[in-house]
Amino acid sequence: MIGATQLCDRDGTMLARLGPEDGEGHAAAEVELRPPQPLDPIRDRFWIPGMSFVTHAAWRSLYRTEPWTFRACHAGGNFPWQNLPDTDLPDEIPAAAPARAPVATAR
Repeated sequence: MIGATQLCDRDGTMLARLGPEDGEGHAAAEVELRPPQPLDPIRDRFWIPGMSFVTHAAWRSLYRTEPWTFRACHAGGNFPWQNLPDTDLPDEIPAAAPARAPVATAR
């Protein structure tokens, strides 16, 4: 796995970190549980700042038509994943030797 585990308090201060260079382990920290407080005011607008009129109009147009486009493509079988066999991953994989461990595959 690539990445790291970080425990942060509600203002983003890192309290504990476990990175790849640390190897396997557990990260723990004392955290005070309180409702979050936004650091910046939350504005009543789109999350994308400063959209021009043309960008805003295109975004609104796509937002209205995309569900219909998806339904039409799905009904026509136009998505590559629709040709894959119907399979399901098991709810539980029992412990086994690594050489004999079951793996999920696509056929």
